[in-house]
Amino acid sequence: MLKGPLSCLRSDLQSQACTARKHFLRGLAMRVIEVSSTRDALARLLGDMRQWLDRNDWAPVAGFQTERNGDSIQIKVQFNDNALAERFRLAFRGSYAA
Repeated sequence: MLKGPLSCLRSDLQSQACTARKHFLRGLAMRVIEVSSTRDALARLLGDMRQWLDRNDWAPVAGFQTERNGDSIQIKVQFNDNALAERFRLAFRGSYAA
């Protein structure tokens, strides 16, 4: 079981208590970026994300999770750097997770 700031990334992410709770790491609010993919596009998208993160100093990434939602797959990447999170969101047409 995950503890601390990553505890909300377990399978019950949609629960009210979990989504309402703010994530903190060393006192800084963390950003979770959510990107949707189809099963067919997942491998390529993950490869593109890996290359992007390698080029953009991936060290501020605090967590990563995939979750199936019907026919789509939600990829959630947790950042402890707001600027990097915003650049990632724009690069992959993502959104801020609740």
